[in-house]
Amino acid sequence: MADKCTGAQAFFMGLGSDEEAYWSVRCTNGAEYQVQIKADAAGTGTVLECLVLKTVSGLECFKSLSRQ
Repeated sequence: MADKCTGAQAFFMGLGSDEEAYWSVRCTNGAEYQVQIKADAAGTGTVLECLVLKTVSGLECFKSLSRQ
C-alpha cells in the first residue's frame, strides 16, 4: 500500500487538463505509484499503483505525459 512507501525517487510527469500535477514515485521497497495532486485549495491527492495505471489507461509511470 502507498501509505507504507518510503520514497526513493520522484519524477514529475506533467500537468493534466485541469492543471492537476502528476508524479511518479518509486519506494525503497521497489513499489511504484502515480500520485495526482489536484489544483484545489486542499491540494487533494490520489494514488494509483503504476501497474494498475498501465492496465486501465495505457500510460506508464516515469514517462512524461506529453510523450505518451
